[in-house]
Amino acid sequence: MYHKTRKQKSLKKILVLALCFIAISGTNIVNADDKKITFHQALEQVYKNNGTLKASKAIVEKTKYMEKAAQGLYYPKIWMDGKYTHINDEIVIDLNGIRSVMGKLHGVPPQILPSFTTKVQKKAFSNANINFSWMIFTGGKITAANKAAGARVTGEQEQYFHNKSMLTTELAKRYYGYLVAMDAVKVYKLMTDAIDQHLSQTKELEKYGIIARSEKIHAEAALAEALRKYKKSIRKVKIARAGLNNILSSKTDIDPVSPLFLTKKIDRLTNYIKSARLNNHILKGLAAKEELAIQGYKAELGAQMPDIYCFGKYELYKKNLTLLDPEWAVGIGVSFPLFEGFSKTNKIMAAKKQKQAITFFKQKAVQDICTLVEKKYNELMMEIEQFEALNTSLKFANENLRVNKLAYKSGIKTSLDVVDAQLAVSQIKIERLNTMYKFDISLAELLEVCGASRQYEKYQNYNDVEVKF
Repeated sequence: MYHKTRKQKSLKKILVLALCFIAISGTNIVNADDKKITFHQALEQVYKNNGTLKASKAIVEKTKYMEKAAQGLYYPKIWMDGKYTHINDEIVIDLNGIRSVMGKLHGVPPQILPSFTTKVQKKAFSNANINFSWMIFTGGKITAANKAAGARVTGEQEQYFHNKSMLTTELAKRYYGYLVAMDAVKVYKLMTDAIDQHLSQTKELEKYGIIARSEKIHAEAALAEALRKYKKSIRKVKIARAGLNNILSSKTDIDPVSPLFLTKKIDRLTNYIKSARLNNHILKGLAAKEELAIQGYKAELGAQMPDIYCFGKYELYKKNLTLLDPEWAVGIGVSFPLFEGFSKTNKIMAAKKQKQAITFFKQKAVQDICTLVEKKYNELMMEIEQFEALNTSLKFANENLRVNKLAYKSGIKTSLDVVDAQLAVSQIKIERLNTMYKFDISLAELLEVCGASRQYEKYQNYNDVEVKF
């Protein structure tokens, strides 16, 4: 009997030391040096540091410069040419063949007449000139090119906004995932403390012979299981913290201060569907691609039309001009394709089919996105309903735990009943946390689909549901 008592005391000391060690470890999950940060601050930090977003922004800037380059097609082109040339022989006009004929006609000896030769061009010569060209009619190709450039800018901007929306959702998952992990530690700590207290009562009751030894063994097993879950929850905090630090590109640990939230101020489904149709970044990107295809089709049609242009030339270095070269010239030119092996016709048909394909893709995307909005909306409403039901269940579970504790002291209930009641309370609290987390993520995903992720913080400010442990 003495040996068993010593063994029980040793086991109790081990359990108490383990609880103290874990409690100390738990309090150090977030230390004083951690950086406190709101969700808004975290989001700004993500936007500032994310490499993918930076690359997307650079692409937007590139397409804007390309758009400005396309605008240059409306303006005339002015350029300068300069060259040095060496030919095999001088170019000379020789009219000595008619010199003797002219002499006979005028009764003048041919020897008296000068040589009828003129040097037109030296073997080596240089020239420089300014050239001018201005397209005044291209069949709409220049207009199409500019509209296409604008469509590319719009498409890349929508991709940039889509990337920001996805980052908002991803941050919500990691930020609130870390908070859920932290709150889960609190729940499991409360559960462990409660079962430890129950074990102490059980030992006292067993000591006086009120309950059987098996009741104490069951309580000890329950405490060991509670400790396992508690330690596991601490590890999950460390994992969640690493993920949060990664998305924030932070080398120091982060302490989120914006709590989990749940609000019933949710708009009607029809309004979210309308918002998605108008603002979804994928749909707007497809609209930009559709416009790009339309302008590509117009450009191919314009290629069948003549190009009319003005041109001009002014010689800067006049020393080496020949008798046949003008000092300046201006004019109007026309270029018209006559036959190119049906390549233009086939390009027009290809552009037309491309336009049709984008239109069909867009129609299908609208259907898919509207269905996704409805799915996310129903998930959101489901989490609200689940949370309300869990609140009711928690009231009953707390009352059931209180009754079982009293009945256990009276010998009516067993240790198993008390532990099960305690586990039920803890399980409901964990489910409530998970429900709030799912609500926060479903809301972020819904707003992402609607192209309204920037409104996420507005819903955070509602937070009309308070959670207590």
